[in-house]
Order: sequence, then C-alpha cells, then structure tokens
Amino acid sequence: MCSLRMVVLCVVVAFALTLLGPCPSVCAPQGGAEPDEQPYDLVDFDMNGETDWENLDLNGENYDYEDLDQEIEVGTVAPPAPETPPPANMPPPEYEEEMTLSPRPTPPLAPVTLDFKGPGLFGPDTGLDKLKSIDLTGNQISGVDEDAFRPLPQLQDILLADNNLQALPELPPTLRYIDVRNNRLISNGLHTDGFKEMSLLEFLYLSDNKLDYIPVPLPESLRVLHLQNNNIQNLHVDTFCNSHDRNYIRRSLEDIRLDGNPVNINLYASSYICLPRLPIGSH
Repeated sequence: MCSLRMVVLCVVVAFALTLLGPCPSVCAPQGGAEPDEQPYDLVDFDMNGETDWENLDLNGENYDYEDLDQEIEVGTVAPPAPETPPPANMPPPEYEEEMTLSPRPTPPLAPVTLDFKGPGLFGPDTGLDKLKSIDLTGNQISGVDEDAFRPLPQLQDILLADNNLQALPELPPTLRYIDVRNNRLISNGLHTDGFKEMSLLEFLYLSDNKLDYIPVPLPESLRVLHLQNNNIQNLHVDTFCNSHDRNYIRRSLEDIRLDGNPVNINLYASSYICLPRLPIGSH
C-alpha cells in the first residue's frame, strides 16, 4: 500500500514540475512577499483529502478570459469599397422609358400607281440598269409609265401578277419570262405586235384577265402560253400555225391553256394542227 502511494506521489510531483517549468524561481513570489495560502506539503500530501481539483491553480494566478474581448483594440477601419461604375453600354436614366415603349404598328402601304417618269427608278445613275429580274407581284398597281422598263437592256424576267393593271407598257425584247396573271388587262391595253420581237420569250402567263383575243404574232421560242379565264371567243388559222406553209410545225409550244374562255376549240382544228400537243380548253 505504501509503495502504491509513493508511485502516485511521484506522478503528481512530475506533473507539477512540468507545469512549473525548469526554473521554480520564475513562478515564486517576488520581493520576499509571503504567499497568502500555505504551500502544499508534497511529502505528507493527502491524496484522499478534500481538494478542489477542478479549481486547482497550478500557475499561481487566475486569468479572466471574459475580459479578453474588451482588451482588444481595433486599429484602423478598412476603407469602404469603391462604387462600381455602370457599364459603358448602359443608357442614361432619361432613356430608360424610351427603350421600354412598345413599337407603334406601321400600316401596310398600298400603292395604286407605279410612276417611273424621267430617269425613273431604273435610270443609268441608279445602278439598277443591269437588273435581270423584277418582281412586283401583289402590290395593287394600277398603272406603269410607258417608259418604265426601257433603261433595262438586260431584263429577262418580269412579274406583275395580282395587281390592277389594265394595260402593259412597252416591254424590252430581252424578256424570257412574263407573268401578268390576275390583273384587268384588256386587249386594247397590249401593244400591237408587242411580243413579236421577243426572240427569247419562253413563258407567257396572261390568265385571269379580260382579253378578247390572243395577242399575235407569238415568237417561235414560246413554250408556255396560259390564257385561261379570259373572254376569248374565237381562234384564227394563223394564231399558232402558218396558213401558207402546210409543213410548218411549232415544236416549242407544248403548253397552251384556253379553259375558262367562251370558245369551243373543236371548231378551230386547223388553228392548232401544227402544234405538238392539243390546247387545253372547252370542247
């Protein structure tokens, strides 16, 4: 029992020396002052005695950690962060309302007359004199100046369908494709021999107008001729063929539409005997 007590006592002494450090004089009271409390007797120390181990002060002083926050001084305060300027592409505040306005609807334009008098839209100074195709479909155009297309020596295709034209202006002889369907064209509104010199013309669409007869003579290059829904009442022998040449054959013209006209094509067999295909129409 004595040996066990000595072992425990040695452990406590070693632990106390470790906490006190190598120099006991550092922890001893200075100036010869007597300690307020009696020192522990390490020889006759009673391990079984009443000792407050939780509040045992091994360093000889107590430290109040609650006053730690009060003793800390704040040196300098960090400067406030600089304000970030707005992006360069942001508009000023006075334009904000203007940007959020809804666009006003623009009413569609409905021109009734296409006027190219003088140099016109296609004059030599406009840079459009080399046009090869013009499409003015569905614009409710009721008139075109007579000289409108003269400054266009390279024009090949012209589309004027779905308008209100009653007459056609002078057309350039270089045309290959003409579409004037669904207008109000009358026979007197077409130039006499207006298509004769068009040696390159292949497609001619004249349907849904008010024509009384087929505009002749037609160029040999023509492949398609649509005249349905007009007011054509008769055909002539020379409309498509050559009455002076019984061996004449118009080989290119393969698509002729005459349906919707008050003409019975059975009564004019000699008018299309030279064609590779019979016209489509009332029989």
